[in-house]
Amino acid sequence: GEADNSNDTANASLTITPVTDLAASFASDVAQAGLGDTVVLTAQATNNGPGQATGFTGAITLPPGLSYASHNTSHGSFDQGTGVWTGAALAAGASAPLTITTTVTGITAGNTSGTLTLTAGDHDADSGNNSNQAHVDLHGAYDLAPSVALAPTSVQAGGTVTATITLS
Repeated sequence: GEADNSNDTANASLTITPVTDLAASFASDVAQAGLGDTVVLTAQATNNGPGQATGFTGAITLPPGLSYASHNTSHGSFDQGTGVWTGAALAAGASAPLTITTTVTGITAGNTSGTLTLTAGDHDADSGNNSNQAHVDLHGAYDLAPSVALAPTSVQAGGTVTATITLS
């Protein structure tokens, strides 16, 4: 046998990093909106697992032309001034929603979008699905100027006049 068996054991430490896969979704409740309309945006963080996420941060930019009115979330907190959504632990397979109610206060030409980008507090196995956009087509009040043209410009009593109305 061995004369000295005091060195027959070894110690090692192992750190296990949970693996998560956070996925972002961000959508508008309407496809089109006009000046003064309400638009509700829904941001969602989903943990596709397989491990529990210890937390996440979401950076949200609202689409240009929309102004913050209020928000509601049952998971974490949202700072409307910075656009930062901070979420706590999220089990594998679970989702955390955040709804943001906005008002159309400015009109941009056509389709506009805002962005949600998630950052995991743990190792994220697939960061390619951490960002998503909400789209809405904004249209303004139409500023139409009517003009009327009469033909002929003078007519006898009982005669016919044609009026052409043009909006431009």
